[in-house]
Amino acid sequence: MKTTAALVLLLSVACASSTGVIDKRMFKCEPGQDIGIAAGFDDGSRSEEFGQREFLVQVANNSHNEVTVTSVRVEPSNRNRIPLDGAFQSEDVTIAEGEDHVFHLPTRVSLTHERTRDLPLDGRVVEFYVTVVLSNGDQYQCPFRQELR
Repeated sequence: MKTTAALVLLLSVACASSTGVIDKRMFKCEPGQDIGIAAGFDDGSRSEEFGQREFLVQVANNSHNEVTVTSVRVEPSNRNRIPLDGAFQSEDVTIAEGEDHVFHLPTRVSLTHERTRDLPLDGRVVEFYVTVVLSNGDQYQCPFRQELR
């Protein structure tokens, strides 16, 4: 009986450990968090290479320690009238306390719908979700909506 009680106590302590898998957390974007995320869509109309489209994701470290971003994912909403492809970047980027980093994630208008191939982007709205994953397993997911001009 003592062995069973000791095993239960040991398992409960292991689950509360700061290095355990159970500590991975999922956050929605809210003010005052350790990580701030801002994002936008560049339709390529202002660049030298017309047609180059990309999502720009700025990750700000508001914590008192450096953080390492291991991946950034952008998933366009299925409500978009413009069929954009998603974008993903998996690269360890360390951001110092009080600093930020801008990720450039190239994308393209999906050509799966023949009718939308030549649609102008002006006056359209793009909705998408950004997920930022940190090396400690924490994830931040934020919705964004941008009107294109």
